[in-house]
Amino acid sequence: MDTRTDKELRAVVDAGSAAARELSRRTNERAEAVGERVKRTQRADPTAAFRADELIFAAYERCACGAGMAYPIGCGVHDDWHCSAILRGTASREMAHSAPLPFSLYEVKSESQPSANGATTRDEPKGGE
Repeated sequence: MDTRTDKELRAVVDAGSAAARELSRRTNERAEAVGERVKRTQRADPTAAFRADELIFAAYERCACGAGMAYPIGCGVHDDWHCSAILRGTASREMAHSAPLPFSLYEVKSESQPSANGATTRDEPKGGE
């Protein structure tokens, strides 16, 4: 049995709540920065391009251009799957690309899910790459 007083236990709870709020603030801040970088890649800003190791790829879902769909590590829960060629800055402007697929509306299996059995759309030489 815990022998701490109610006051001591409240202090622990308060400290935990403060830590949770700070962690949430940092996570939101990182997600906003990633979101801004995604917007820059959509405007074809070469300085914003993501490396493949900064992305989680879909196991099977592909963009209309043939590149795998992906999302950046650190994005928010209300983000989308995007064409990986656009995120990597290698998309051809002469090819059609799929619109982003919002996480909340589409069930896309990622390469990191165990049920994907190793399937991935990572590093396919399509979409202008």
